[in-house]
Amino acid sequence: MKITGLRPMMWTEDLKGTIDFYVNVLGFGADEVNEEWGWATLSIDDVAIMLARPNEHTPYDKIGFTGSFYFNTDDVDALGKN
Repeated sequence: MKITGLRPMMWTEDLKGTIDFYVNVLGFGADEVNEEWGWATLSIDDVAIMLARPNEHTPYDKIGFTGSFYFNTDDVDALGKN
C-alpha cells in the first residue's frame, strides 16, 4: 500500500472568509462549496483541503488546533502575488 496524499479537514466559524483567504491570497481553487452543509473543498496543484463549520454532531466550544500545516513551494516569493 502506498499513501498518495493527505486531505485535512479544518473547522472554521467563518467559511466564506476562510475560503476567500485560501483562494485570493494563497491561490487555491474552490472545487466545491456547499453553504447548506457548511462545507468546502479547495485545491491547488496536488494539495487539497476541506473546510467545514462545526456541526451539532460533534461537541464544540471554540475553534482549536494543536498543530501546524507546512505548505512546500518551489517559489515562496511568488506566493500571494496572484
